[in-house]
Amino acid sequence: MMSRIYFFILLAISVSFMRPVQGQDLHLSQFDASPVTLNPAFSGMYPKGEFRAAAQFRSQWSSVADKFLTSSFAFDVPFKERWGLGGYILNNDAARQFNVFNFAAGASYNVIEPTNKNHMLSAGLQLGVIHKSIDIDEYLFDNQYQEGLFNTYIPSGENYERTSKFLPELNMGVMYKNVDTESKVRPHAGFALYHILRPKEGFVKAENSRLPIRWVGHGGVKFVIDDFTIDPRVLFMYQRNAIDLNFGFSGQYDLTDKNVNIIAGCFYRWNDAIIPMFGLEYFNTTFQLSYDINVSGLKEYTQGRGGVEFSLIFKGFTSTSRSGGSGFAHPRPY
Repeated sequence: MMSRIYFFILLAISVSFMRPVQGQDLHLSQFDASPVTLNPAFSGMYPKGEFRAAAQFRSQWSSVADKFLTSSFAFDVPFKERWGLGGYILNNDAARQFNVFNFAAGASYNVIEPTNKNHMLSAGLQLGVIHKSIDIDEYLFDNQYQEGLFNTYIPSGENYERTSKFLPELNMGVMYKNVDTESKVRPHAGFALYHILRPKEGFVKAENSRLPIRWVGHGGVKFVIDDFTIDPRVLFMYQRNAIDLNFGFSGQYDLTDKNVNIIAGCFYRWNDAIIPMFGLEYFNTTFQLSYDINVSGLKEYTQGRGGVEFSLIFKGFTSTSRSGGSGFAHPRPY
């Protein structure tokens, strides 16, 4: 019980004195598992005739507080020769006190001629809506602190105009990747902007707080050596002075005769967590499991425990393409 109290005290101090944490979006350790949520330009940008569905779930902070639960579902499909369509649903439940629900759908376009089988350069756009809600009954305010204790019967003095709010969403991005299946070295990189409209997000009347733009940069190089692939990657996100830097690698070993790929890797989120991960790919289905080992200033209270996250990715074939292939989808999610 005391560890939970200490956690929330530390969290309150962080919000008060470390402005970079304010207004930061949720993050997922397996940022590559659902490309549509990483960059709109990834929508449908893979071999024609397939569709892709990805689901993710994350639970964290259960060791010191009520769980922070994040879940997502994304779907995308190629459209004609140069277009891709896709969308996603995200939900972030912060200890049942604050909830953010996102829905967006959009399209991407490959600006390189389809006859070029070695390179892909695409641009994407997403439109959607964000719903934010808070449970006022779960909050405590300064005015309710009396004689060393909180008295919830004392009025908070806060003037809340509403406890839920809808916000418009607009995202855009560009992406390049080498798609030459004969090449042993395949670089990929992208850039995206989220919340371009910067809508007002405050619940308090007369508050003029706006949702800050999130800047996203990502890249890596895939090295293919016979049946083994190694893919070092980096993700950089910036939002109202909050910086999220992830880097590491994943490796994949192809057991071709068994239609199974073994996936393993490790990432590091700067000043936050070490993230080992493991996965299996069987035919068109990929399962990945990762765990955040906390190394930040909170490790004294978390004892190194952070968040567990798993993802499930399925790549299927349309009825028109199934007859032309084996049904085994070898490539990684992006």
